[in-house]
Amino acid sequence: MPYNQACVVTANSLFEMCQDYAFIYCIGGTCLCDSSRYYDTTYLACLPRSSHNQKCSSDLHCMTSASTYQLTCKSNTCQCRNYDTDWLTGDQVYWSTSLKICRLCPTGYKTGYGAGTFGSSNRITNRCYGVETNQIYNYNSAQSQCFNTNGNQANLVTIRNVMEMEMIRTQIINGLSAINFLTGSITTTYFSFKWNYNNNADVQNTLWCNNQPDNSGGNQNVLIIDNGYCLDDSADASAYGFICEKG
Repeated sequence: MPYNQACVVTANSLFEMCQDYAFIYCIGGTCLCDSSRYYDTTYLACLPRSSHNQKCSSDLHCMTSASTYQLTCKSNTCQCRNYDTDWLTGDQVYWSTSLKICRLCPTGYKTGYGAGTFGSSNRITNRCYGVETNQIYNYNSAQSQCFNTNGNQANLVTIRNVMEMEMIRTQIINGLSAINFLTGSITTTYFSFKWNYNNNADVQNTLWCNNQPDNSGGNQNVLIIDNGYCLDDSADASAYGFICEKG
């Protein structure tokens, strides 16, 4: 039977009554797609719903979940719905890759827009950021604060590219550029930095301040955002503000 037609479930007819080859099953007496799929009128079949940051042309094409915050189709991409909330006071929502749902950011954390463009459709929804300026810590203590405070289980921030650096400078740090911030990179091999919380990816050369890293003093093994603009190496014992990242 085709989609949306009445069916009867018996011991042997769950697939026979509908079209199992098109992933159409007898659900509650009607031939339907299960919750992981939507019915496509072009292919006459139940197709998989898209996950976060995947293509779509309708909210129907995006994954659903038990979360209050659902994926919606924005600019042909499935996104957590915070692109239409106020940047400072609206719901700050991110995509949890482990739980496969949209969740509220921890209290005090916020998301941002790409390259400092406020109100655009390219709101960042797979991460949110928290900034600590009132207290300063060394690397290990700062990471512990990110992970343990209020059960946030966040980590020190990873800077993936120049656009993210610009977003953090103009929005997340937002006027605090005179302060240096610890990031999620520490090394036992001077001059060789990787992102501890991003699969040990190499730190991009384009993110460094001029003439950095330089291992001044012979003991610079942690990475900081210097005055909000670029990355610099610093001594592990030094204490700074720090940026946590959840996502």
